[in-house]
Amino acid sequence: MSEPIDFALKPGVQRGDSAFLFNRGRHRLAFDSFPGRMIALALLGSPADRESVAALETLAAHRRPTDEGGAAFFAHIAESDSSERASLEARFPAVRFLCDDERLSTAFGVARALLVLDPMLRVVEVAPLAEVERILAGLEQRAAGSTCGAGAPAPILALADVFEPELCRHLVDCFERGEARESGFMQDQGGRSVENFDGEWKRRRDFHLTDPALIAAVRARIGRRIGPEIRKAFQMAVTRIERDLIARYDAETGGHFGPHRDDTGVAVAHRRFAVSINLNADFDGGEISFPEYSPQAFKAAPGTAIVFSASILHQVSRVMRGRRYVFLTFLFDEEGERQRQANLKAAQEARGQPQLVARA
Repeated sequence: MSEPIDFALKPGVQRGDSAFLFNRGRHRLAFDSFPGRMIALALLGSPADRESVAALETLAAHRRPTDEGGAAFFAHIAESDSSERASLEARFPAVRFLCDDERLSTAFGVARALLVLDPMLRVVEVAPLAEVERILAGLEQRAAGSTCGAGAPAPILALADVFEPELCRHLVDCFERGEARESGFMQDQGGRSVENFDGEWKRRRDFHLTDPALIAAVRARIGRRIGPEIRKAFQMAVTRIERDLIARYDAETGGHFGPHRDDTGVAVAHRRFAVSINLNADFDGGEISFPEYSPQAFKAAPGTAIVFSASILHQVSRVMRGRRYVFLTFLFDEEGERQRQANLKAAQEARGQPQLVARA
């Protein structure tokens, strides 16, 4: 009788694992600025020893995939002073350096190793540093074959006729008559989310609906035409909606939004699904895409809702002609509401303010 085979998972990150399961710390979003690329991550510890220097030199010698946009190279090192890090960045310009006190290596459960991740941030290789050259040769082949190694369809819903043409035109008119403002993006600072602005990463103007009757009409359509489809496809009953916002991306200002996720801060962690409904069609560019999964971009017909998880990396390409008007909102459930209230309370306590009760 043959010996039983042990199929139990071993400690540490392995091929086929999701890097998101392990990398929950300060570097969790480091790779999002390189959407659709293969990622090589060297876990080095000290950057000064012979093996680490050899690994960095090998990365530098195989930089062609980074220059051609098919891959990105990262190296994780122990905390260092700014001058040492600047020296490394100048010596190895093809490599982005991540610094902390070994927490990333501890999270992955491996040290002094090279990890290769696909565009979905799933592990395809784990190898000792001595095998860097061999692994990079395989990475170069993968990167040359496709800028989006996974190639799977993005897990989204495209739902036509959520808004009627007359409603689409009316919402565009509301934007033009209202007081729109340039919108930024939220980043966590000191335990709370702060709005920041970077025109190289995002250019968009926003207007929030204020007419109660119009808001009720819009939300009724979302509840009746989107809610059941989310429940059918994802088995979640959404019960809350965050906002009623009309946005405009202008060709004149280079309207676009770089790769991002919609739930990566304390003020937005409750979001479960994002909803994007185009209100017009007379523009070029301004397409939404999901580079973790596929290079395919979407320009939905007016009134069509693109619905997707708020955790998925997505981006909006630059508008090349005209103006793109879009209705944007987020949906969540009662568990998300409890999370929102808890995060709101924590943020207010961090500011030393009494708790305020927020309306959904």
